[in-house]
Amino acid sequence: MTRWQVEGWTITRVADPGFALELPQDDATRATLQRSPWLHPAFVTDEWALRVGSSTLVVTDGDLVVVVDPWLAFDDPDRHAPRMAALAAAGWGPDDVDVVVNSHIDGIGANVDPATGMPAFPRARYLVPGAEMEALAAGERAGCEGHLEVERAGLLERYDEPVQLAPGLVVDALPGHNVGHYGVFVGDPAGAVVVGHLFLHPAQIANPDSVLGDHDPATLVATRRALLTRCEQEGMVLIGPLFEAPGGVSFGPAREDGWHGA
Repeated sequence: MTRWQVEGWTITRVADPGFALELPQDDATRATLQRSPWLHPAFVTDEWALRVGSSTLVVTDGDLVVVVDPWLAFDDPDRHAPRMAALAAAGWGPDDVDVVVNSHIDGIGANVDPATGMPAFPRARYLVPGAEMEALAAGERAGCEGHLEVERAGLLERYDEPVQLAPGLVVDALPGHNVGHYGVFVGDPAGAVVVGHLFLHPAQIANPDSVLGDHDPATLVATRRALLTRCEQEGMVLIGPLFEAPGGVSFGPAREDGWHGA
């Protein structure tokens, strides 16, 4: 389990128990990856296959408890109980969660309990981009209908503008991956950002022009490059829910390769 401290906020990475995914690469891609040696060994294997993670991020100041992107993209219903157990082991039960932030809709993750179809966090406000809910209503997010159940339960709030959840905790646009896509900036000024699926793997930090089935590739690349520049200038931590442990990349004083692992 990884934790980051940003001013009065603690960010905790809660991994998907037992999840493991490695994606082998061809010779040309391996050669490209090897130009960024900081990726090894945390984010790639000895053979330079990509290690993919699955996690949710819990952001709290000791009072407000915010769950960000609860294990999106991997929707096996058998994983729900182990995920909730991992969250409990980290210190939070479902009733402890005040806000669930979905940066976008890619799968249903642990937003709902697959046994009942009801919200998994019954006391929480669920924030979901309005543009993503419109895409779901148009049939463009098959398998994600559980978000509609959350809305029918009166817990879902659509957002299409920045949202300040508390001083030093802001949900703001990071466009390009989906029709609606946001990130969570922690600290004032921000010392960390949870990026949703803006970056699917740290290799895309090394090569931000790499795209794969994204809604608006040109905007995605521009957003990545602008955020990387900000992270480097301000020394921020970039945290990705799909990054393997430790789950983030720290940006500090400039180095030859520009980046270094958390």
